[in-house]
Amino acid sequence: NKDFAIVLSDWSNSSADQVYANLKKEGDFYSLGFPMQASLVQFFRDYHAAKTPAAKTGIVNAYKMMQNMRMSIYDYSDIAYDAFLLNGHPATSPWTANVNVGDTVRLRFIGAGASTIFHVKIPGTSMQMIQADGNNIKPYSVTSFTIAPGETFDVLITIKKPHPYIIYAESIDSLGAAIGALTTAPHQPLDVKAIHPFPRPTPIVMMNHDMPSMKMDGANSPAMMGHNMPATDTPNPHAMMGHNMPATDTPNPHAMMGHNMATMDGTNKQAMMNHSMQPTTQLASLSSETKYDQMQSPVKTNNPATPVHTIHMKLSGYMDRYIWFLNGVPEYKAKPIMIKHGQWYRIIFTNTTMMHHPMHIHGHWFILRNGHGAHDPKLHTLDIPPGATVVADFHANETGQWFFHCHNLTHMKAGMANIFRYEDTPQQAFVGLSGHKSPGWYNATELELSGDFINNSYEGTIDSLLGSDYNKLQLYSKDAEIEDGKVKNANIDAFYWHLLSQFWAIKGGVNYVYRPASTAYLQPGIGIEGLMPYFIQTDIRAYLHDGSAKFDVELARNTQITHHIFLRLSLDTIIATKTLSNDEIGSGFNSLEWTVQPTYQFNANVGLFLQYQGTAYFGALNHMLADENDATQDNSYSIGVNLLF
Repeated sequence: NKDFAIVLSDWSNSSADQVYANLKKEGDFYSLGFPMQASLVQFFRDYHAAKTPAAKTGIVNAYKMMQNMRMSIYDYSDIAYDAFLLNGHPATSPWTANVNVGDTVRLRFIGAGASTIFHVKIPGTSMQMIQADGNNIKPYSVTSFTIAPGETFDVLITIKKPHPYIIYAESIDSLGAAIGALTTAPHQPLDVKAIHPFPRPTPIVMMNHDMPSMKMDGANSPAMMGHNMPATDTPNPHAMMGHNMPATDTPNPHAMMGHNMATMDGTNKQAMMNHSMQPTTQLASLSSETKYDQMQSPVKTNNPATPVHTIHMKLSGYMDRYIWFLNGVPEYKAKPIMIKHGQWYRIIFTNTTMMHHPMHIHGHWFILRNGHGAHDPKLHTLDIPPGATVVADFHANETGQWFFHCHNLTHMKAGMANIFRYEDTPQQAFVGLSGHKSPGWYNATELELSGDFINNSYEGTIDSLLGSDYNKLQLYSKDAEIEDGKVKNANIDAFYWHLLSQFWAIKGGVNYVYRPASTAYLQPGIGIEGLMPYFIQTDIRAYLHDGSAKFDVELARNTQITHHIFLRLSLDTIIATKTLSNDEIGSGFNSLEWTVQPTYQFNANVGLFLQYQGTAYFGALNHMLADENDATQDNSYSIGVNLLF
């Protein structure tokens, strides 16, 4: 009898440009704003909540596997939004509409957020799902559903009692909710506090796509991945990895991500295509179970016997500098995907990341291959869950070129997009329509200042990167030290920095040494830096001066203990090939420095830390210092602040 549009969106008090610049500084810039944290305390809570020995083993194996893959088990969202809106209204001032008892109400939900996926329910009633992306589907009942940016779902509810029917749409990261209500009387009070939030999200665990009929319980309990599925408050890694399958003690990232694909191609190949036909009956072994499984078109949408050309589409990303890829490259480095008019194409989406990617195609319809053959549903946006494989066909029945992208707008801007271009399109038809340009230059500067006020000693470390995604200028100086008003140690790298792969970059340039050398000098240097498994930060540099090659190796790990408390442990060693007395360099093993640094991180920009630093000198340098009556071992305690800007 009545029809209402329900527009779900998200709101940040910062401008979109500032939000994006923050993510370019650090991909996890907003992580401390989320309720769920990949901390040791949270891990022990999940372990304690597991009810059986097998479940506890699964929790440990899941943690080990994700550490090995350098991913977070609670990585649901990129941005901690300040508010979530329903028809433009925040939860503090809910949108309302009047209905009458006996009405059948059609609610047209629209996922209009920049990046938020909402989990929706209307307590006290069930919903009939009747339409998806504007296309009718065979009705089925749901108690809740998820909606990603770009998606639309129409549901019917029946107003049976004279009380308000509250529409509750919670972000899948549990940060907040958008709220509205259908009221049956004027000025009807809304008891919003009586609504129970959705169960606490369970850890995200990657799946093995080589297994048939896998279920990805992923983002917010099993109900997140399907409609009307029972939710659980107790994480169950075995179930999360699919149908109570045993977890393995030996993490294998490539196998766990499926199809033996690495996390980043490092090539410019846009689509791996072949012309073999893949009947719909064989697709069950390819597709993961998703929230779309019950969707079935009431009319035929396709002929499953039609030959298709296959396009493999791997979704991946580099969170540290916030770059997102299709088949290993961002859009601004990609070549268009060429297609022929009249052909049918099958896209096999493989999501190797921890986040949902609602993939959207312009000008065409996806036929989602979910097991209903000729009645598979027709959609324009497909939400690809973490670790999932999803298969969809489309008919190339247009001309020109068409944008194809993730509907998470920050993912799209950061590179998860491309263009489908028809081979017979005249050149003049697509001049100026090449998609987004390179995201430009961004700066990320980490500054660390500390002081030992008792001994009047102060240190500073700076690491600054300025440039595009792949090519940057790096200025780096570690532990520049002033003691009793005199500069004791100071040098700085001015390096060209180039991204090689998802986790590694090479660099090279010049290093200026001021102290401890008696005379300042310049020396060439090269290096490699990146992230090893178990989040071990690695920085290896080599310098050449006056016939001596010096190697500086830094290893560090920053472990999150609680929501705001981190513990950083690091080792730094120096090795040289020749003794240079005037520069305080000795042949062989020079020094080993170890640092213990507990930090209270207020937010991404500011942290306060205590620091213990021990240094021991060896070999020729040890003898050199002893001859000068300088200490051959040093222990210091300091307090400091770290800044990101």
